[in-house]
Amino acid sequence: MSEDVLVPPFIHCGHREPLARSEAHPWMTQMYEANLWMSHNHGDNFSKSVLHYDQNHGFMCVYSGVKEWIFIDTLKHIEDVPLWENNFDRRNPSNSRASDDSLIDGEYVDLLKYPRFKNVSFSVVKQKAGDCLWIPAKYLHYVRSWGRNIGASWMVQDKETFDEEVCRSNPPVEHLPLAKHDILWDFPGVQGEPEYNQIKMGFPNWSPMRRQLAQFIQREGDAGISISHFERWAQSVTRLSPTVTHKLFAEMAGPDGLLSARELYSTAGGKFFRRIVTGQEFGDDDHDDDEQNDDHDEGDEQQHELDREL
Repeated sequence: MSEDVLVPPFIHCGHREPLARSEAHPWMTQMYEANLWMSHNHGDNFSKSVLHYDQNHGFMCVYSGVKEWIFIDTLKHIEDVPLWENNFDRRNPSNSRASDDSLIDGEYVDLLKYPRFKNVSFSVVKQKAGDCLWIPAKYLHYVRSWGRNIGASWMVQDKETFDEEVCRSNPPVEHLPLAKHDILWDFPGVQGEPEYNQIKMGFPNWSPMRRQLAQFIQREGDAGISISHFERWAQSVTRLSPTVTHKLFAEMAGPDGLLSARELYSTAGGKFFRRIVTGQEFGDDDHDDDEQNDDHDEGDEQQHELDREL
């Protein structure tokens, strides 16, 4: 369905390093994740979300049904809205560690248990078919969905910046299908993908790791690095076995047997970095016997190790 989801031009012109730019659409902003949301309720019944905020900026377009959004200024009411993990950094919201959910039930607010919630002010937005909405990063929201409800959402990183250079010539003027975009955490619908057939939400941004490895390769020479050099790097920053490392190198490397910086930005390159962040070596179809690590926080630890290595 990604061919049918049209992304408006206003989302584009985000900054990317040159190697990550699409040759056909150099102004294309890097997507973080994208999801399809569906529910079906009769009469006055509705589906609901939890009260939460997302780490990154989100955009939601509704194709059928009605959504009601309740927005709460997180910074203004952080003392009044209890959160499960307290990830919000009130001194510097942009440095908040991750997304977070509230303990508050949006339909049955217990003011005896959470008396400070009575201080909360909020805004309400009704979204109908044909409407698109921006959900700011780290802004608390609660959603109700009525009827035959279908919507598509996509997200970009909270630290995304406008790049005037890439939009100076031939800027985007038309909607572009979601299928044309490269997405850091797209749906792993191909066997062998890390965590095959599971929805990806809330995983770390692996693009800085790719950029740093690309810079490392470029310092070693334009031709690229060999398997032995790559294996030494992989052993220092990942938990992948030598067998897996060799297989992934072979998928990314060129016909000359060397891995160039450009090849890190291929489909196989994205697959490699998703494996590192998820800690998963291969899908069930590969029948790999190596132990897998399911700790999703591993990406941060590996990022620090990569910083030291490079």
